[in-house]
Amino acid sequence: MNAFEEIAERLKKHPDLNASIEPFCITVKAQETNGFDVCVFFENGEYTVGFDGWHQCFDESDVESVLNCFAFGLS
Repeated sequence: MNAFEEIAERLKKHPDLNASIEPFCITVKAQETNGFDVCVFFENGEYTVGFDGWHQCFDESDVESVLNCFAFGLS
């Protein structure tokens, strides 16, 4: 399973989150006015996780790091 599929599956367990799942981008909108969106993009064999003005790139084979980083952004 790739990182997008895994994140989409995990988000199904949290229907209260305002998540947008697109073919190459998943975004979870901030739940509070002082919060921030968390997103993951996939392009050219690389995932980019971003939140609060910060981002980190990961090789497509590093699925576990993508999942951990995305979860950290949500925490």
